[in-house]
Formats: sequence, structure tokens, C-alpha cells
Amino acid sequence: FQGTVDFRPFLTVPAVPFFGKLGRTSTWAAGVHVLEGDFTLDSCATLTLSSGVKVLAKPNKDVLRSGGDTSRSEFIVRGTLSSLSTQPDSILFADSSTSPASGDWGGLRFFHPSRGNLGFTRISHADTAISV
Repeated sequence: FQGTVDFRPFLTVPAVPFFGKLGRTSTWAAGVHVLEGDFTLDSCATLTLSSGVKVLAKPNKDVLRSGGDTSRSEFIVRGTLSSLSTQPDSILFADSSTSPASGDWGGLRFFHPSRGNLGFTRISHADTAISV
């Protein structure tokens, strides 16, 4: 995708490389979702992550060259991010590399007045796991 990603309400996002902006309510189904650049959850949007979602950032890549770090993907939350995860099938935010290294991607960035509920969520190989 290029530019703004604007999904219909409750649409399940395809498991392909993406970046851009989500401006509506959506649910991501279990599976792998790859970030190639900054992803912004708009202030009017709610994103629900189902059990088994894996959000993998391509290391040291931000095709938009935006956000706080113009060289690494960041998951920017301005709306509401919620998980429906369970302990045996947790949600994962990580690097997509076969040899991940610390700081390969920017991490989750929450900006006022965002909200988050991330039970049973793992975050790895980010510069800063969660920034509020």
C-alpha cells in the first residue's frame, strides 16, 4: 500500500507488507502483518488485535520517512489499540529479520489522548518497546 490506508469498518487487514494510516475501526485477524514503514492509528480509530497476531517490522526500514525516527518503522497510536489475546496465543510485536538485533525497529509510540489494552503481548527488538 502507499500513502493513507483507509479500511472499511471491521475489515480484516490482509497479511501483506503495509504502512500508512488507519482512520476507522478495524480488527486484525490472527496471522502475520508486516510493517515496511510507520503505521499510524488515527485518533478517531480503534484497532483490535485478535489472539495470534504477529506484527513484524522490517528492520531499519521506514518507506514514509516519518514519525520520531525516519529510518525505522514505528507503530504510532493516537486512537485506541486493544488486544483480545490469551496466554497460550499471545500477540507479538517484533522484527521480521531472520537475525533480529536490538533496536531494529522503533516500537510502539502512544500519543495523548490514545488508549491501550495490551494483555498477553510481547514486544522484542524495538528501540523502545512502548513510549507514552
